[in-house]
Amino acid sequence: MDRAALESLLDRNEVWLLSVGLIVLLGIAGESYFGFRQWWYNRKLQDLVVEERAKLTRDIADANARAAEAAQQTEMERLERGRLQKLLEIRSFSYEQHQRAVAELSRFAGQSAVLARTDFSNEVRFATVCLLAVLEEAGWSVNVIDEAWRAPLFGILIECDSPDAPDAARALGTVLKESNWEIYGISQTENRQSASTASIRVNIGENRYMER
Repeated sequence: MDRAALESLLDRNEVWLLSVGLIVLLGIAGESYFGFRQWWYNRKLQDLVVEERAKLTRDIADANARAAEAAQQTEMERLERGRLQKLLEIRSFSYEQHQRAVAELSRFAGQSAVLARTDFSNEVRFATVCLLAVLEEAGWSVNVIDEAWRAPLFGILIECDSPDAPDAARALGTVLKESNWEIYGISQTENRQSASTASIRVNIGENRYMER
């Protein structure tokens, strides 16, 4: 191989070296570019995942809080309905209770009684109507008065005034207890005409009679 051929061969090798070097350079540049893009998009994806997880956590917490609040509200409404139902049951008579009460108290028809209201709430007014319906149908003579000055307030005081007042009061007390009314005992005194006087205290609402 002569000199000219060797020089020609070297020139072609240099061209190939330059070409291969350029290709390698482009490969390195491309790898760096696409590697950076891959890193950048991975980082954006991770940020989005973290944000979505945080949002999901907040949504779950909000949903749990709303569920707890709804459960609490439901429980409060249930307790309130129960309280109102209990008050209604205690302060009124069913049809059967009304009939039994009238039959029992009719034995004391003509009994004179004073129904003194010491509280003017709707509960007391409703209870008064229920009591009057029973007592008047049983033939009792009832006078309703308002005595807010009595203390402590307890709802209704029923005073029977006749020779058989203690028996009538006990019969009334039994009727009220059997109908789930809350009463406070039966007290008995002697009036100036030597006729017995007996009273029953009926507890209504928040106010309760407390013996001093």
